[in-house]
Amino acid sequence: MYAIGAFSKKTGVTIRTLRYYDEKNLLKPSYVSESGRRYYKDEDIITLQKIMTLKFLGYSLEEIETFINENDWDLHDSLLYQKEQLERKKEQIEQSIRTIDYAVKLSEDGETVESDVFIALIQNLRLENEQKSWLRDVLPEDVVEELYDYSSKEIAEVNRTFIKLTRKLKKAYRDGASEEEVMGILSTFIDLVPSGLITRITEIMEGKDIKLDATLFPSPFTPDEDAWLDGMIERLNILATEEERSKKDGEA
Repeated sequence: MYAIGAFSKKTGVTIRTLRYYDEKNLLKPSYVSESGRRYYKDEDIITLQKIMTLKFLGYSLEEIETFINENDWDLHDSLLYQKEQLERKKEQIEQSIRTIDYAVKLSEDGETVESDVFIALIQNLRLENEQKSWLRDVLPEDVVEELYDYSSKEIAEVNRTFIKLTRKLKKAYRDGASEEEVMGILSTFIDLVPSGLITRITEIMEGKDIKLDATLFPSPFTPDEDAWLDGMIERLNILATEEERSKKDGEA
């Protein structure tokens, strides 16, 4: 038999890890002396190799405990399930890398960006798939795809402009800017969306009381700023359709 120190050297697994595996019922020593010293047999090396292999394949310690204590388990189905989980993790990692690359692009101009604005942009990028899924319930598929039809270079440039315009709107709110000034900023905002798409969306949504899910579409504005913006948009008639504008102009 091997004392825990010798077993650690033979297997390349630290004494601390071996003790932890003992506590977790993954690998119990074959013998424990009256003084509490742990001893292992050659058979324990095979069990340890199973544990290390399953860890390498991405299984949790709880899952490994189940497998180790079962004489018969469905290896094929388990591996297929674990492959699916690892592919999901891989996709999450790749998305995180894309998000970081995107964040680097946004910060290339060296300008100071308010943390709430920056976080909202990154969150919107992270939640893009969930946003599309939500929007497909209220908008046609082609409209949703057109909304997100940007190359990585284009979206970075659009969001640089978005940051600058957001900063201007926040300042306009603080300074109590005139409606004319706010109208100019909001008009530039609308120009970021492909021509005619805003009008089409407005027409589709007309008469429907649908509000964006705030958890899926994070806002860079505070609740007070959002309320002020909503009031400005309604007062300035910015999102009205051409027909509504003509009607209003005729009444005037």
